[in-house]
Formats: sequence, structure tokens, C-alpha cells
Amino acid sequence: MLVEDKALSSKELRRVIKDQKNSLDPTDDIVFYSKLDEKKERILKSFDKSIIALRIALGRLGSNIETVEDDWTIFEILMNHKNIINAQIDLLFRERRKYLKAWQKFR
Repeated sequence: MLVEDKALSSKELRRVIKDQKNSLDPTDDIVFYSKLDEKKERILKSFDKSIIALRIALGRLGSNIETVEDDWTIFEILMNHKNIINAQIDLLFRERRKYLKAWQKFR
């Protein structure tokens, strides 16, 4: 410990602590929060990309469904999968919103 090694008095120790606090770089906090913001943006972008990918899949599945409307069994199977993809999109939107709400509580 600093006190034991250098035999500092309490007054000298307070001065050393004060000097340490004053010497801290104020940009450290800025760097920390900018890294957090970068992480937040990266996570939000991944949510958005996932939603877009599912929407593209939904559109392609919709065009496939149109080609098999005369075969009701295949039509029903594909419509079921289309509904599942819609539910996944809704779930991603809800999770994205929860993440943003939790992020705002953090900051």
C-alpha cells in the first residue's frame, strides 16, 4: 500500500488522491460512452437487418404461394410458414423495442 510503503501522513495521502483525481483524462468518459453508443448502433442494425431478411423471405414465399393456389394442401402449408415468418418479424420488433427501453434505463 502507498501509505505503508512511503509512510505518508493523512494530509499527504489526501493530496495524492486529489492529484490523481485531477489528472484523470476527462475524455475517458467520452470514449467509454461513444463505445457504448457504437455497440448500441451495431445491435440495432443487426435487429434491422434481421427484420429486412425476414421481410424479403416473406415476399418470396408470397410469390411461391401464388403459383400453387390450385393445390390447397401445399397452399395451406406455405401459408402456415408465411404466418410463422410474420410472427417472427413481430417478435423481432418487440425485442428491439425492449432493448431500446432497457438501454434508456441504463443511460
